[in-house]
Amino acid sequence: VFLAVKRWAGQDVIEAFASPLNTLAGSGLYHSAFPDVDVPFGSRGSFFGASFIEGVVEINPPFDEDVVRRVSRFCRRSLEEAAMSNKNLIFFLVLPETDW
Repeated sequence: VFLAVKRWAGQDVIEAFASPLNTLAGSGLYHSAFPDVDVPFGSRGSFFGASFIEGVVEINPPFDEDVVRRVSRFCRRSLEEAAMSNKNLIFFLVLPETDW
């Protein structure tokens, strides 16, 4: 999914939930769960601590209902801020089919 999003966007894409071992975005273009150990390897830190105003972000979070709801709230706030700033911000959210 990530590589398809990157081809579609035609630009660098931020990867929201990755690690130094599995990032497809590369150093400086991903967020991870353990910033204390991952920042030296190129992580931008926690996704939830980030500020997104423009760009393209691919989000493939842990498939946990509480995390997904938190991601949803975070994305909504970010999209509202981007709209107020007249910036283009796109989130691609990857989720399994579920009964939540």
